[in-house]
Amino acid sequence: MKKLLILCLLVLAILVPATPVFADGPNGDKVIFGGDFTLPSGETLDGNLVVFGGNVTLEEDSRVKGDVTLMGGNVDIAGQVDGDMVVFGGNAHLRATAVVDGQVVVIGGLLQRDEGAKVSGEVIEGFEGRYSRFFNFRLPRHWQTERYPLENWFFGNVMRALQAIFFTLAIMALGVLVIIFLPRQTNQVARVVLGSPLPSLGVGFTILTVTTILAVLLFFTCCFSPFGLLLLLALVIAVLFGWIAIGLMVGQRFLEALNVRQPASEVVAVLIGLLIITLLTYVPYCLGFLFFVVVASIGLGAVVLTRFGTQEYPLPTPVPPAGEAWLPEEHEESETSVTESEEEGEEAPSETDAEESPPEDQDSETAGD
Repeated sequence: MKKLLILCLLVLAILVPATPVFADGPNGDKVIFGGDFTLPSGETLDGNLVVFGGNVTLEEDSRVKGDVTLMGGNVDIAGQVDGDMVVFGGNAHLRATAVVDGQVVVIGGLLQRDEGAKVSGEVIEGFEGRYSRFFNFRLPRHWQTERYPLENWFFGNVMRALQAIFFTLAIMALGVLVIIFLPRQTNQVARVVLGSPLPSLGVGFTILTVTTILAVLLFFTCCFSPFGLLLLLALVIAVLFGWIAIGLMVGQRFLEALNVRQPASEVVAVLIGLLIITLLTYVPYCLGFLFFVVVASIGLGAVVLTRFGTQEYPLPTPVPPAGEAWLPEEHEESETSVTESEEEGEEAPSETDAEESPPEDQDSETAGD
């Protein structure tokens, strides 16, 4: 129980989104990690604005007396920016009332500029201009199109690849924690996945569909929104546990196919298996999504059937103790009746003999006389 509690706390630490962090600099600068920022109309920010992992909205008649730098989010500008606007890994929208006194740089995203938007400096999409020294990479000019530069396409793919690698490493790290704290339960779920894949798929897909719909309905109901979040959290934990168990099974089979002489540890097997199945979810043309749904459903079904690996499936039949033969009730009754009839049959002749014995004694006495 203690191990399970520690593991649940670790999973919650990974899954529950972190609270946005807001920090104010000495010169009026504002730095935000993991949150959105909106500057209402008529208000002014005396300094630079830096946002990591969030969106920025500057309403009409708002003003930022400095630069606006955004990484991993989108920006919507309808107010005024006295400095440069740099967007890294996101899209930018300059509305008709937007005013930017410096450069506009969009890397790894698209720039939408409405008619009437004013930009005093240079507009750069890609790795051009004075910011290109940080990347030291430029593609030939004739390889680009006017609307969608090839540099943005290339950088967008690189960002998606880095995101996939980070997510895969996080799943592998979680798998190591699970196999260390819950090895018996994980192996039990893996055995059910291998032995009963079709029942696991049916149960898992049904629970996945019904639970998701129910959680969404509860989430949009004011009174039950916390229950919807808890239901989704429980579903995510169960899916992750089943996913890790399948990764363990795949890793073990993969090592067996390679004819590994020395038995590898479960940690190595789960790392290899999770690497394989997680990367397969990124296959394009919806194939990766279908693979994820099928594998997640099988793992979820096995987790439910085994109650998180705490019991076997199917349930084992009771085995009689050694030295005692198990017989059906009808068979026992028939044997009892046969035994009774035999005992009665043995007793009947003895009574007949007892009745016939006196005449023999009388004959012997007559012969004596």
